[in-house]
Amino acid sequence: MKKVFLFMLIAAMFVLMSVSCSCDKKEVAPEAGILTAYYAKEDFSANEREYKKGELICDSNDPLNHISDEDDNNYRYSGDDGGDPYSWLLPKSKVEKKSYKMNHLTPSDIDGRAYFKAENGCVARIFWSNSNGHKFYNWNGKEEQYRDEERYKECFVLSAEILSPWDNSKHLFEEQLNEKLGNIELYCENKYRQYDHVIGFVEESWYNKEGYGDEKSAYDKDGKLLVDQWEIDGIPEYISIAYIAKEDALYINGTLYYKRSE
Repeated sequence: MKKVFLFMLIAAMFVLMSVSCSCDKKEVAPEAGILTAYYAKEDFSANEREYKKGELICDSNDPLNHISDEDDNNYRYSGDDGGDPYSWLLPKSKVEKKSYKMNHLTPSDIDGRAYFKAENGCVARIFWSNSNGHKFYNWNGKEEQYRDEERYKECFVLSAEILSPWDNSKHLFEEQLNEKLGNIELYCENKYRQYDHVIGFVEESWYNKEGYGDEKSAYDKDGKLLVDQWEIDGIPEYISIAYIAKEDALYINGTLYYKRSE
């Protein structure tokens, strides 16, 4: 009888341990690919281009440029600007190579609103928004309302402060995000060059109605749009972006923004 009781006790403990482990185990976010980034280890120049220590030189999300191995001592930076190819060598001794595993970002990861902060003080937010009666217009703001306006009545928005690599000035990048197959769309095929991998890429599609300015958010704290949006006319700004689940952070233009409480 004692043996039976002891066996039942051990079995019960095993079941409890199994349940506890399964509850503690966090679901791993699906992978989207590998991001490779190259940073300047120190101030240096190459091909009349000046690089500052810590600066992102290029990453594998870049739609126009890329870095490849040249030999044991050098990388080759190359690209193509409208049919005009260019390239130059970068000494490996002055370049730091980092790799990150990119993961998909889901609405449950955001839970309505998420706040991220970088060590340089810049913050990024992803939040659920609504158009609040405002409209999305063609580039000149005078034609009929934009045909895809329904997409933006309610959607996620990325609002990120970014430091300029040239003078360390801060500016705001803000853009509505689409969803596809249960994921917030941070990744896409490269439409500028033929790559064998998807890239983390968000391109600016809209700007605030003339007179509102771009230095402040177009949304209030509750995610309500405050100003009409006009379609971009000209060359849009874009950012390199990824969600790094291992760090619970957004990667934006070479900088990690860690998830925090506001």
